[in-house]
Amino acid sequence: EHRRCMWHAQVHEHLLTECRAEAQQVVRQLRVQDRRLEESRRSKAAAEAHLGDLGQLLVQGRQELEQEQNAICELNREVSELREACYVPARLRRESGFLVRALDQGAGGRLNTRKHLRGIEACTKLYEGVSSQAPSLLPLMGRVRGDLEAQFARYLQLEEAHNRALQRFHVAVTRDVYSRNDRPASAERRRSRGA
Repeated sequence: EHRRCMWHAQVHEHLLTECRAEAQQVVRQLRVQDRRLEESRRSKAAAEAHLGDLGQLLVQGRQELEQEQNAICELNREVSELREACYVPARLRRESGFLVRALDQGAGGRLNTRKHLRGIEACTKLYEGVSSQAPSLLPLMGRVRGDLEAQFARYLQLEEAHNRALQRFHVAVTRDVYSRNDRPASAERRRSRGA
C-alpha cells in the first residue's frame, strides 16, 4: 500500500511537472502574442496617421488640379482669341488700328515702364545710401522700397491688362467692320444669282 501511494505520488508529481511546463509554455506564448498585439497596434496607429496624411495630400492635389484646369481653360480661351485675331484680314486690322492708337495715347508703353524701372533703381540706391549713413531710418526706407516695388508690379499687371483689353477691343471692332463689309458683298452675290 505504501508503494502504491508512493507510485501515485510520483505519478501526480510527474503530472504536476508536465502541467507546470505546459503552463510556462502557455505563458511564454501569451507574452509573444502580447508583444505581437502591441506591435500590431503601433503599426495600425502609424498606418492611420499615414492614411490621414495621404487624405490631406489627396485633397490638396485635387485643389491644385482644379486650379491648373482653370488656368488651362483660361489659356485656351486666350489662345482661341489670339487665333481669331490672326484670321482677320491684315488690311482691316491695319485700317482699324488708328482707333486703337487713339485709345492708347494715355498708356505709357515701354518708355514709361523704363521710367518707372529707373525709379525703382534710384530707390534701391537710396536704400543702400541710407543703410550706410542713417541705419536708424532703414526700416522706414525698407517699407518705402517694398511699397514702391509692389506698386511697380501692380503697374505692370495693369499695363498688361490694358494691352489685352485693347487687343480684344481691336479684334471686336475689326470683326464688326469685317462682317459689315462682308454683308453687302453677299447680298450683291445673291442679287446677281437671281438675275
